[in-house]
Amino acid sequence: MLSVIYKMENALKQKETLISIKEHDSNPMKISKEPYNPIKGKVIIITDGRCGSSCLAFLDEATNIPNIILVGKTTHANSIYTAYRKETLSSEFAILGFPMMSTINRKRLSNQPYVPTYIFPDDINYTGKLKKWIIQLHRLDKI
Repeated sequence: MLSVIYKMENALKQKETLISIKEHDSNPMKISKEPYNPIKGKVIIITDGRCGSSCLAFLDEATNIPNIILVGKTTHANSIYTAYRKETLSSEFAILGFPMMSTINRKRLSNQPYVPTYIFPDDINYTGKLKKWIIQLHRLDKI
């Protein structure tokens, strides 16, 4: 740990960047075979800004399946880093976070939300209005 502190102090004195972290892979993994969807109809997933963490992991998998349609509001976003460790400097001048795990080869980039195909124009908490809106989209053959 002392060597890391020394390197950080030295970089700070010289006004240099200590390390550069690549945020995402420019060549995400491609799925070679389209997943099988046992459901014959269309599947509608309703999202909003509270969709984060496990919800985003679910959408990462679900959106690979054919006939999945996202409606609602734009989701939250997360980075490729799924776990990190915090260390407080002995000076207590700063707390450093170190990524410990990352999700590799996902299609969605770091800090990229899911934007639904159809964005609900009202408050997503009004279930009745949301239901009527989805039915209207279906009647107009948009879904």
